[in-house]
Amino acid sequence: MQEFKIQSMAQVVRAIRFQMETKEAYELHPDRLSSIVNYALYLHTLEKDYEQASVVYKRAAQIAKRHPVLLYGYACFILSENKYPRKRHAAEAHKLINLARQLDPEGARFQLALKVCQAPWCGYVRTLQGGSRRTECRASSTGAW
Repeated sequence: MQEFKIQSMAQVVRAIRFQMETKEAYELHPDRLSSIVNYALYLHTLEKDYEQASVVYKRAAQIAKRHPVLLYGYACFILSENKYPRKRHAAEAHKLINLARQLDPEGARFQLALKVCQAPWCGYVRTLQGGSRRTECRASSTGAW
């Protein structure tokens, strides 16, 4: 795992700008996939508005069923909701993660998204424990992927 590190003040400024402009970008371009995905991540990780995040994630998933960043983010969202029945939701999340891994085996597209926002709340962590299928996705101050 690599650790999240702030490289410069410019990186911090980009992160703050991203956070401030996400909602506005969504309102200006509600049909643009990047606006939808960014807004879903924003609602989920920063605002903690799970009800609205669920609506936005589902809308994005209807538009782009094979977008790795969306698949990873939506899977992490499903896991973080921790809804019943848990096994069914966990299986759905793992299915999305596995598809994202097939589409982007190295996580390069997700890493690109992390570079754009460069904020600790964007740093989802993937942990595979001892060959098990357990996958943990959480907002992390380390930002490792």
